[in-house]
Amino acid sequence: MQNTKIKRLEDIRNEPLICLGKKSTTYSFYSKFFLEHDVVLEPDIEVETMDLILPLILNGLGIGFLPDLYVKDLLKSNQIQEIRMEEKIPAREICLVENHNFPPGVAAETLKKMLLKENGII
Repeated sequence: MQNTKIKRLEDIRNEPLICLGKKSTTYSFYSKFFLEHDVVLEPDIEVETMDLILPLILNGLGIGFLPDLYVKDLLKSNQIQEIRMEEKIPAREICLVENHNFPPGVAAETLKKMLLKENGII
């Protein structure tokens, strides 16, 4: 079931938060976002990789910020709920750099195609 009540960052700051560690650029991104809205990001659980956040959420240990790509199927099947926020999270940018002297491997080429497709370039 979709949570229809729109929350503010202030409303969730006392909830158990799960996020990437303080040394990550994602932590810096969200910390800045919180501060811009006069809230300090104080996670209860810090993990090393993004793929560790979802299992913690699924086991009821807290809430976290994840890209739609990670959670769209779980949202559709009502295994998790999206918390709609009043504050809009700014878009992030990805810079793709290639060395044309070395052809990319299969994984790199697949990632490139996914990124280009997701952004409507191909």
